[in-house]
Parts: sequence; C-alpha cells; structure tokens
Amino acid sequence: MPKIFLRGTHSNIAKQFYENSEHQWILSDQRILECFKLVLETLNKNKRMQSFLKNSLFIRTNGSYACAITGKKIVILIYPELISIMKSNNYKQAVAVLLHEVGHIILDHQQRDITNTMAQIEADLFSSELGYGEYLFDFLNERNQGPQIQKRLQALKHVLKKSALF
Repeated sequence: MPKIFLRGTHSNIAKQFYENSEHQWILSDQRILECFKLVLETLNKNKRMQSFLKNSLFIRTNGSYACAITGKKIVILIYPELISIMKSNNYKQAVAVLLHEVGHIILDHQQRDITNTMAQIEADLFSSELGYGEYLFDFLNERNQGPQIQKRLQALKHVLKKSALF
C-alpha cells in the first residue's frame, strides 16, 4: 500500500480500511481519496471511532447524498450527488456530510426514540464538534429546503457562534 494512503492516520486502521474490497472505489479518484483521508484522520483521534472505522463500509450507490444503516456491519451509502461534491472545491462539505452520517451511528439514532429532526440536529452537532460545522452549515444553507433545514441551520449557527467560528 503506498504511504500516501497512510499519512496522518494510524497505519493499521487506514490499511484495513483501504484494503477492503468495498472501498476500492475510493482509491479511483484523488479528490475522493482526499475526502476519506480527512474523515479517517478526524475519526482516528478517538478509540470508539477507530472501532467504528474497523466495522464500517462506505458503499457507492444511487440516491441523494448519503445514508447510514446499522446491522451486522455498519454501512454508509454514498450517493452520486455527494461524490460530485467530493470532487469539487467544496469537498470539505462532503466530509462534513460523511461525519454527520457517522454521527447517526455513533449516537445510536436507530435505537433511540427521538424525532427525525432531533436526530438530524444531533448528527449535525456531532459533525460540528469534529470541526466541520461551518462546512455543514454551508452545505445545508445552499440546499435550504423546508422547516427542518431551517431548524438545523439555526442549531448549527448557535453552536458556531458560541465557538466563535461564525
């Protein structure tokens, strides 16, 4: 495995991640690879998230943006719209969305009795706590559709103001 894949992450976790046959699509494009390097570097700072990385699959498929599913394996579906953002100058927005999806899993949203809006806000704040709140805010603001997005933007704006990033 070329060292470029391992820079900035624990080599064993990164090696396992990139060697997984389901992740070969990530290696096909330098911009996509850069996004996942940022995701791995961000998540690799915490033992619980290292375990998440070992047990997760990021699958390219059709649909809108991304979706997280738990089961025997954790699966995060990556849709064409998000791949387009990964390849753009706004690639950090894609990283923010991926971290948002990870947040749904880490925060155990499929097992908790909370509203969809609250689950979205919690996952947004998870992404924000990892340093990608500003990028997620921009992503949501550009796609501002409906009252749920407004509530999410309001929650992110509140957190970003408190951290003086806004």
